[in-house]
Amino acid sequence: MISGSVSLQERFKAFLGHLIFSVFLLLISLVFIFYIWYPGALKHATGVLTVYAILLFVDLILGPLLTAFVYKKDKIKFIFDMVIILIIQVSAFLFGLYTLEKGRPAWLVFVVDDFEIISKSQLQPNVKIPEQFQVHFWEKPQWIAATYSDDPVIRKQQKEDEIFDGISLTTRPESYRALNTKYSVILNKAKPMDELRRYNTIDSSEKSILNKANHWLPLKAPEMDMVVLLDKTGQPTKIVNLRPW
Repeated sequence: MISGSVSLQERFKAFLGHLIFSVFLLLISLVFIFYIWYPGALKHATGVLTVYAILLFVDLILGPLLTAFVYKKDKIKFIFDMVIILIIQVSAFLFGLYTLEKGRPAWLVFVVDDFEIISKSQLQPNVKIPEQFQVHFWEKPQWIAATYSDDPVIRKQQKEDEIFDGISLTTRPESYRALNTKYSVILNKAKPMDELRRYNTIDSSEKSILNKANHWLPLKAPEMDMVVLLDKTGQPTKIVNLRPW
């Protein structure tokens, strides 16, 4: 597919043009991934950086390199090749975004005595999510609580499902409640700030952040468990990259 009459300079121009397009796509993905779907410390807690690195390689490096490789003076043939490359690249890009959106921390759920990261992909298929707890494409993770049913029969079934089938209460939208209804419970379970020093070496920048918090609770995450800082009312204020145990 390489024409001998094509100079390196021409190939470089084709590479550069495609690179600019790829950078534009990646800037869009960067906003969604790091500022909306996986803000702050959540990108470390979920391990999304590895997935993003793959997306970066496919979109930013592989696409423009293929353009330079297939570049030819025959514009009709070159346009045909480019259409195929762009279809593959954009399809891979959209599939990558779709996968990252489905696996993102949609809910940060308080249950019993800690918080857990829950993604849409962890829910049962076709499960109905109450309108107030739905997290749309452009929205950040939502802080909520999950509580066992007041009905003793349902509560017994929920606990048996956890024990025998591994269906966590945090993945059952019918158990979701507004977090502010559980602030008193959160405060009752909250841990003192001094306890963090048992498991972490606190540097000066972290110390200034911790000084603004009153309590904390663990955050269970797929890649790395972290810490949720709380104010005096029990409301979460920040997730920090510290170990809870």
